[in-house]
Amino acid sequence: MMRVLRLLAASAAVVLTAASGIAGEPLPAGGLDARLAAAPKPAAVVHKRGSISVRFLAKTTSPEPVAKRDLNDRFAGAPKSTTKRVAAGSVDGRFPQADASREERDDIYSVADRFQVPDHRYAETLMHGSGEERLPAVSGINAKIEGLGGVIDGEALGAVGGSISVPVPFIPFMGVQVDALIGNWDNDVLSAGALHIFLRDPDIGLIGAYGDWTYVSPEHYGRVGAEFEVYFGRWNLEGIVGGSFGQNVETEFFDDVMVAFYPTDDLRVSLGHVYSQLGHQGKVGAEYQLPFQAGIVGTSIFAEGRYGEDDYYGAWAGLRFYVASQQKSLIRRHREDDPRSRLPSTIAPLTNCGFKTGEGAFCGSDDDLDPRPVPVNNETPPAETPPAETPPAETPPDETPPPEDMMDGDGDVRPPV
Repeated sequence: MMRVLRLLAASAAVVLTAASGIAGEPLPAGGLDARLAAAPKPAAVVHKRGSISVRFLAKTTSPEPVAKRDLNDRFAGAPKSTTKRVAAGSVDGRFPQADASREERDDIYSVADRFQVPDHRYAETLMHGSGEERLPAVSGINAKIEGLGGVIDGEALGAVGGSISVPVPFIPFMGVQVDALIGNWDNDVLSAGALHIFLRDPDIGLIGAYGDWTYVSPEHYGRVGAEFEVYFGRWNLEGIVGGSFGQNVETEFFDDVMVAFYPTDDLRVSLGHVYSQLGHQGKVGAEYQLPFQAGIVGTSIFAEGRYGEDDYYGAWAGLRFYVASQQKSLIRRHREDDPRSRLPSTIAPLTNCGFKTGEGAFCGSDDDLDPRPVPVNNETPPAETPPAETPPAETPPDETPPPEDMMDGDGDVRPPV
């Protein structure tokens, strides 16, 4: 019996020695428990290889895999669809491009977007309703420069203009914009300027104070009032209302309102109404941002036309350059950067209301205005004829009795000398 046990022990020693040689490590001396304790642990290898055993060993050997399975980390590792929206030029993800594929539209509404807020808000599309943070009234200092030409009331128009918009420091929901224009109309110098002071939420709309002043040599015209914009998806309701005044025009109410629609993010069409000293006018307009951009400059083409009472008409078109810190779609520029400029349409009341150098008509009724009638076909009004002189009245004969003869007292009347 003892020989059998010794033989089994020797066989076990040979097997263990061979296994140790294969592993490249000598077996430690001692009993079986010591040998098993010194054996390499496969758990780390299982974790590194991502074996299914990790689900059973994580609780005792490595808590790291559990941390990696946290809900936030899973969403943080998901692909972000916001970059795809910027490339498509969508206004806010709620209006994907019409030609986008079904997969792209589904990606816009992915679960990751609901949990992941972009680090750089202005490099993304509008994140409407994404927490308490709101976009400011003006995303940053920006400007636009434009050149235009056309006709107003039958006379040629040519001008250049521009605007600059700035956010108000420490008041993120407030902005200020200044507009300017200089040019020539009917061979006379034209200049105009406007000021916007406004509060805006790019998700909702804008409200503020507005004023402008226009000069067409040698006359001037001004307007002050309230400005507003309301946003409904791809629709805008915009306008200004207030009072107008100036040289040779009556002080009275005016309005300039319109409804605009964006069929795509880079195309705007509008239809509106204007009331001024010229009466009622209708207007149509359009603007398209060209697909090619150059650095911080975006380019668009625009046009506007008007027709109103007394056969008044005007039409002009031009090229507009937007300068901002980043590229944006047209609808975002209009809602995040600059309000709309009303120049040069402000010169309309001066085109045939004012009497240019004393030879035209006027729309006012002040006592100091030229009382001459409105000229017809640009003819000079007739000069005023002075009233004819009234002939002097005839002197009645003198009925005073002749004086008595003072020489002799006999009552004889002296003959006249």
